[in-house]
Amino acid sequence: MFISGAVAKNRIQLQTKYYRLTDQRSVEFCEQNAHIRGRGRGKKMSMTTNEILRADEPRKPRSGPENRSTIAVSAAIALARDLNRQGVDGMAVLHRAGLKSTTLNDKYCYIPLSGMAKALELAAVETNDYCTGLHFGEYYEPTVSHACGYAIQSAPNLRGALTSLATHRNTIVNIPTQFGVRGAMALFSWSFGAEIDAPEQITALTAMRTLKHIQKASGQEWRPLAVNLTFDRPEKLSEYHRLLGPNIKFGQCENSFLIEPEILSMPMPAADPDLYEVARSSFMKPILGTLDDDNPVDRVRRFITERLGKNGTTLEATSKHMGMTPQHLRRVLNKHNTCYQCIVDETRKSVAEYYLTQTDMRFSEIAYLLRFSDQSAFTRAVKRWFSMTPKDVRRNNYN
Repeated sequence: MFISGAVAKNRIQLQTKYYRLTDQRSVEFCEQNAHIRGRGRGKKMSMTTNEILRADEPRKPRSGPENRSTIAVSAAIALARDLNRQGVDGMAVLHRAGLKSTTLNDKYCYIPLSGMAKALELAAVETNDYCTGLHFGEYYEPTVSHACGYAIQSAPNLRGALTSLATHRNTIVNIPTQFGVRGAMALFSWSFGAEIDAPEQITALTAMRTLKHIQKASGQEWRPLAVNLTFDRPEKLSEYHRLLGPNIKFGQCENSFLIEPEILSMPMPAADPDLYEVARSSFMKPILGTLDDDNPVDRVRRFITERLGKNGTTLEATSKHMGMTPQHLRRVLNKHNTCYQCIVDETRKSVAEYYLTQTDMRFSEIAYLLRFSDQSAFTRAVKRWFSMTPKDVRRNNYN
């Protein structure tokens, strides 16, 4: 990817600012001015609504020993096949890592991330490749089999894809992940719990998967402006520099990529607005709960929830979706002792409570998803709903 002198100078300035801020550990990122610009390009995915809905995963509570970080079993199977190609018994490595055959045979199962981390460390020893996580991440291309995956691939632009990726990691596989933008900086960060004894290979794998998601929009030559990794500096850095770029810091508090905000508007190659909406609505089901489609209030609530974060949540758009005039919809809702704006507010409150108590999303990201003008407006709304700040809602453990 060609980089002009001006852009290169800007990248250096961003890197310097990033390292100064991350060393202070006091950066707050807020979402602003997100506009979807541009339609899809390339081949669209051909998935039906029912296939998307069947692929949806159940929500896992955020805390508790049974809710540690996980990864799709398909990643372990792919690792075993990769090891087999190198002359190593891949299944034997997985078994030594504590992964059982009964679990590995269930292609829709999620396995403990700690088991995958152990398998990668064993694989590094068996193959004498101490960049196994990087190299496997470079090779591994998972099959999309869940709603979040479809939302990532069919997102209209990179921003939507990274937002969906953060949602997937926070709510499905329980990997605390944050994505935010402020001014000239965008940051995508993640961390692992104490159950990961040897984080080097699994961190490298996750970094490569994140990189490949971004490269689908930005191109194969793109590298982060800066990279932070939590594990100690390895002896050999050439492969890390080849794959992740030259600006890497090791032994940091969290794993993160610094990203130029201007690339967030780049379209995803398989962008499909219709599929994206279906996929988003599917992994929003835990928030929606059980709704009665014969009840006009519930139909309005479903339509609003599925379109939060977009411009389509207006009385006119909702009434058109329901086959009514705005005046008729007002009368119908009035008969149910409510109004359109009341439902919008209640829906925002429910979604905000879900994200605050069931995920580790940044407050700025939640504000963006709920279509608030800025984080301050979101904070004021949370105070009105819960009589406390977003920080207190999370701290007081509504989950």
